[in-house]
Amino acid sequence: KITESSLQQIGMAFKKKDHTTVLHAHRKIAQMIKEQPRIKQIVDTIEGKL
Repeated sequence: KITESSLQQIGMAFKKKDHTTVLHAHRKIAQMIKEQPRIKQIVDTIEGKL
């Protein structure tokens, strides 16, 4: 969302994690944002600081 890096590049930045791990994490957080307003608020705050 905020980077042009590929999932593979992001995974490598996090101790060589596989791109599927990054995809799973993205999907999990997206679902949490939909279900938990507090999580959305936290993510919005973090994104606002970037």
